[in-house]
Amino acid sequence: MEKRRTIGVTAFGFGAIFIGIFCFRVLFTILIPRHAYLLARLPKGYVWWVITSAPILGILYIASGMGLLWLKPWARKLCIALAAYDLLGKVISVCLGITQQTPMNTAFAIYLYLFLYAFVIYYFTHPKVKEQFESGQRSGKLAMRGRVMPETESIERLCNPYAKRLLMIFLIGAALVVLAYYSRFLEAFRVVLAYLAPFLVAYATLLAVTLYRHGNNPVPPKVLIAGIVFVIGGVALDVVATIMNTPTLTREVNPVVRALLGSGHSVGFVYVYGLIAQALFATLICVLWAAFLRHRITLISSAMNTQPKSRLEFLKAATGGGHLSWRQYCLPLKLSEMPTAYHVIWLLAAILTGGQAYRWYLGLSWLGLVRGSDVSAMIISATWPVIAYSNWLWFQYSEEPEPTVK
Repeated sequence: MEKRRTIGVTAFGFGAIFIGIFCFRVLFTILIPRHAYLLARLPKGYVWWVITSAPILGILYIASGMGLLWLKPWARKLCIALAAYDLLGKVISVCLGITQQTPMNTAFAIYLYLFLYAFVIYYFTHPKVKEQFESGQRSGKLAMRGRVMPETESIERLCNPYAKRLLMIFLIGAALVVLAYYSRFLEAFRVVLAYLAPFLVAYATLLAVTLYRHGNNPVPPKVLIAGIVFVIGGVALDVVATIMNTPTLTREVNPVVRALLGSGHSVGFVYVYGLIAQALFATLICVLWAAFLRHRITLISSAMNTQPKSRLEFLKAATGGGHLSWRQYCLPLKLSEMPTAYHVIWLLAAILTGGQAYRWYLGLSWLGLVRGSDVSAMIISATWPVIAYSNWLWFQYSEEPEPTVK
């Protein structure tokens, strides 16, 4: 039985993630050279406390927020501890008079902070909220022990919520990138979204790890290593070739890099940010590739269990449309007519892994070894994985003589 969380827990979960991101935003603001005048207005001890504690608090808040969204009991305790820490820190800062030298130093703001921290402690110590976390954990364990459904169906149902969250992150992330960096609708939020991106990728990686852990198929080592080498090799070639050709990043056209440099961030900061972001994204794709290999047999078995009568019906079932008509599959008009997330996520894994061919193209083009249209290379890099994935499914249907239900 899937855990259900209340609106309050959901709001606090996303709020904790936002506060964690804001902690890093405060740190980056202090470290930006053009904001050096702020340091002269604050005590040196306070500045060093912010520099050392902000990244730690940011990580803890983000972890707490993610745990709250998953109804993890430890996340509730961590949230209480963080609220108590911030409450005590605010009281101490008021007593020492530090709040008189920082923004948001009005009496209303101070009392609002104190009320919010106290309310968080009260809310998560309330018996009904506490019972929600404990009952969610018990129901999850009982559901796992009491499963009597076929193995393929149980894995699909167990993984579908995680796949759905992962797809939502990709869809929302893609929409924000288009609106912020390729249009002017969210132009003012370009830097904020740049800060947010690594944490969304980290959260997506945790979901991918969860999918991998729930798989039970043997992973072919050679295929796994080949995919990882292809992904990491493309990212490394692109990064190294970029640094070799434009060390100051003046010729780099990446919209995120341009937004950071245009907002006053130093080249050194962009280098560190870029390396971290690229490493996180490459890790996400590699984990997704490994998760796909760990679920590939379950995927085929799930599609065959719908008893397809042709290869086209098998392809429809393997991409999440086994329970849908052709009209619903091709033109969904309601949310209930959308393909199953568990099946769609593996198509996305294939596209992301094979799509790293574009990174190889960018690196080789920087080195002058290949020439061509960037748009054409992008289209080819996005379409060839779909064709290869469809051919693989087509071959699997030929190899599977009949539906198998365990």
